[in-house]
This record gives sequence, C-alpha cells and structure tokens, in this order.
Amino acid sequence: MLILKNTKGIFFIISAVICFSCMNGVTKYLSEFYNVITLNMFRYWFFFLFLIVMNSNQNKSIINVSKSKNKLLQILRGSLLAIQMCFAHYCFLKLGLIETFYTGITGAFILSFIGPFFYVEVLGYDWFWIIIICLLGTSAHFFVIKAYQYSEASIIQPFNYLQLVFVSFIGVFILAHPLTNGQKYVKLFSIN
Repeated sequence: MLILKNTKGIFFIISAVICFSCMNGVTKYLSEFYNVITLNMFRYWFFFLFLIVMNSNQNKSIINVSKSKNKLLQILRGSLLAIQMCFAHYCFLKLGLIETFYTGITGAFILSFIGPFFYVEVLGYDWFWIIIICLLGTSAHFFVIKAYQYSEASIIQPFNYLQLVFVSFIGVFILAHPLTNGQKYVKLFSIN
C-alpha cells in the first residue's frame, strides 16, 4: 500500500514539474510581447476563480476556506510569491529558461491592484496562450497538493530536479536558446 501511495505521489510531482516547465516556456514566449505583471495578474485571477468554483461545488464559502490560524503569515507568503513570480518571469525574459529555476488570494489581490497600471492590450490569439499558462499553473499547484497527500516530502523532492531537464529541453529545442558549454556541465552535475 505504501509503495502504491508513493508511486501516486511521484506521478503527481512529475506532472506538476511538467506543468510548471511548460508554463514557464509559454510565459517566456508571451513575455517578449507583454509585461510579466499583466501575465501573472491573469494567472492569479484564473487561480482565484478556480478556487471559488472548486469550493462552491463543496458548498463551502471562500471565507470558510480561507480561515487560517496563521492568516498574516499566509498573506505575507502569498504577497512574496506574487512578487517572486513576476520577478522569475522577468528573469525568463532577460535570461531565458535555461539559466533560471522556478521557485492565490493574496497574489490575485496584489496583482489586481498594480496590474492595471501595467496592462497592455492583448491580441486575440494570445488569449489562447494566456489561458494555457493559467491552466498549467493551476494544474501544477493541484498536482503538488496531490503529491504531498500521497507521499512524504523526502520521497518526492528529488523529482523536482526534473524541472532542470524539462526547461532545458523547452529552452533549447522549442525556444532555440543556445546551451553554452558551462551550462551543459552545470546541468550535468546538478542532476547527478
């Protein structure tokens, strides 16, 4: 039974890493045309709506779901995460996927407050890609939660290093980023 639970946990964490890697690749592409604050604002709005829909099916109000013994700490964590995501995606734009690592109510609030000041009009066909990053980000978070429901952190944590493999693949083969010799050795030794 324990092996089956750990296998499910590993499956979910690998699924999360794939979603995060793909989301970062699409975000890298979109950040060449749109600012990262606008992109993350849409992502957090989608995640917030997802939370409302998921909890409305269980007859739970968002207020009851958001109750926490450590509300201030959760708000601080969400604030830092929103800022970190914008910074990470800005780094994807400037540095590319290969040179970086990855790292929602509060994020939705913060980006809703500052996002309109950075908003740029989105072309019709790019809404598809924005919806894709929203779905990938939300799916990745869901998969992480499921992974920790089935397995201990010590079992699934090593699989997070697969993100190095996935984002390198996306960066080199899809986004055509060059991989220097130094980066090849760093990636090789960081996986071992």
